Amino acid sequence: MALPGLVVNITSKAFDSQMVIENFSLTLGQGEFISLVGPSGCGKTTLLNLVAGLDTQFDGDIRHNGAEQNRLGYVFQSPRLMPWLTVMQNLELVCGDCVTEPNKILDQFGLMDCARAFPSQLSGGMQRRLSLARAFSIEPNLMLLDEPFLSLDLPSANQLRDLLTEQWRQRSSSVIFVTHALEEALALSERVLFLSSKPMQLIHEYRVETSRPRRMGCEELEREARRLLQKFPDLLSG
Repeated sequence: MALPGLVVNITSKAFDSQMVIENFSLTLGQGEFISLVGPSGCGKTTLLNLVAGLDTQFDGDIRHNGAEQNRLGYVFQSPRLMPWLTVMQNLELVCGDCVTEPNKILDQFGLMDCARAFPSQLSGGMQRRLSLARAFSIEPNLMLLDEPFLSLDLPSANQLRDLLTEQWRQRSSSVIFVTHALEEALALSERVLFLSSKPMQLIHEYRVETSRPRRMGCEELEREARRLLQKFPDLLSG
């Protein structure tokens, strides 16, 4: 593994009297892509918010290493676009921190033709494409993605998975990707971390051996998922 770009040690995270995360550790290499898989409500989004610094109320330590300037991109479950702003204006919201020129970003993500459109005029897939473009526009050291392709049909989701992989490989960003779908995690990641139900803990770590490129639905990836679940049948039960 490369030198760690992120080191997470969470002794405990609770909301009121309910323990959400307990004795959880994670090391992420620079430029590494990992996925988190676990039951609904186990604390995956809470973990991302802690890493992002949106929530600082926890016991433990989170260290971002190896970068002169920490730049963090966050793609949420919903696109979170401003409906009264155009595609270009939504991108320009973060362009005080932009490393890449906005027109170039729109071109890279196939959005130039709709630069003057409003979010309501875009399909769900295009809205999520814009959300992804906005996060990558700052050339982040670390990308957090919280089920970013949720509710998309398979062709649209596959297009965005391919785009995400392409943009990640062109950069040195480290990525934490949250998903409920094992096959999606195997298609995208170098490592998959399986999480328990609350209080969330790491129950298994798996390094993906299937060579890239990987697409959901391919026979090799399906075989790998079956082998993994046959060996560890309780992984997805939390």
